Amino acid sequence: METMDDYKDELEASFRRINEGDIISGTVIDVNEEEVTLDLKYYAQGIIKVADLSNDPDFNVLEQVHKGDVIEATVVQKDDGAGNIVLSKKEANDILAWDKLKQMMEGETTVKVRIQESVPSGVVTYLEGIRAFIPASQITLDYVEDTDAWIGKEIEVRVITVDAEKEKLVPLYDSLKENEKLNITYYYDVYDPKLWYLEVFSSVASKEQGVRYLRENYGFDFVTAFGDNTNDLPMFKAADKRVAVKNACKEVLECCDEMTGTNEEDGVAEYLMKTFERN
Repeated sequence: METMDDYKDELEASFRRINEGDIISGTVIDVNEEEVTLDLKYYAQGIIKVADLSNDPDFNVLEQVHKGDVIEATVVQKDDGAGNIVLSKKEANDILAWDKLKQMMEGETTVKVRIQESVPSGVVTYLEGIRAFIPASQITLDYVEDTDAWIGKEIEVRVITVDAEKEKLVPLYDSLKENEKLNITYYYDVYDPKLWYLEVFSSVASKEQGVRYLRENYGFDFVTAFGDNTNDLPMFKAADKRVAVKNACKEVLECCDEMTGTNEEDGVAEYLMKTFERN
């Protein structure tokens, strides 16, 4: 039962000014396969099209949105021609979800997610509508070689890093990764995990192809490769001996034949000097 204070609050809310770009909240009053309707305590109702609810490809509006739910969304259009305010939860998520993810990280919260796709050196899922990367070394206690086998599986995870800047490269990665003429590698800087790299180059120009070219054109029968990050893994497969610097990423350390000093200790030069001294 509403009190006079409740009525006063609703009356004041109905006179507030709403502008495009504002993030507002409303209560779900109707859900169907095409859209969700919100009560905004305003003279107009809010409408969110299903396509504007989530980036998660596994999202199901009838299963995940219910009457009475409170949703925060961005105002996209003040009037759709039928007297409704058009909203986007996806746009609001791009701002609000990062705060929620940071809270999960700080609170060491465990959540269940479904793996959506396999990418170089790991898998992808979605959390709070945000694309999330799980390195192959973090899926189980052991390094996972066949990440494709994990697609569709549900696992429990904790957020260990949150980086909104990294997401700026994701649309470009998604648009290029299916191009068979290109080799795409997307990975974090092992020396500074806050930095991410998107390498784009011809499918016939890679470290792995370089090793094969040396064999075929110069007759080298033994190739030693040095690596520190996931973009070196294909090259490792083509080499006879794989040497990792001591501060390489876990995936490289787990598949190397030998380890040398860190990059700051001139590990590669140290290994070469010792090798040539022996020979």
